[in-house]
Amino acid sequence: MSNARKLRQQPRPPDPVEAGFRDALRAGCPHCHSRKVVGKWRGVWSFTLVCGPDCPTHRDERLAHAVAADAAKRAGVAAGEALSYRALDTSSGEVGGVVVGAG
Repeated sequence: MSNARKLRQQPRPPDPVEAGFRDALRAGCPHCHSRKVVGKWRGVWSFTLVCGPDCPTHRDERLAHAVAADAAKRAGVAAGEALSYRALDTSSGEVGGVVVGAG
C-alpha cells in the first residue's frame, strides 16, 4: 500500500454548453443585480450565481432555480440546443440543479 496522495483530476476547460450556461448566469440576478458566478470542478463544471444574504434570490430557493432555468434557456438558444434546468433535492439539505440537453 502506498502512502502517496491521490492525484487530483485536473479540471478541463468548460465545454461550450457549460461555458454558455456560465455566461448566461453572468447576465445577473434580477433582484440584487449581482453578476458574480463561481465555478467548481466536480468531474463536470458546476456554476453558481452568488447573491448577497439580503437578496430574495439568496433566501428563496424557488427564485434561485427560476434564475438558473432562465439562464439555461438563454444558453440553449445561444448554443442552438434545447437545454433545460432541473432542480435537485438532496438528503443533506443541499440545494442544487442540473442543466440537461434534449439529446
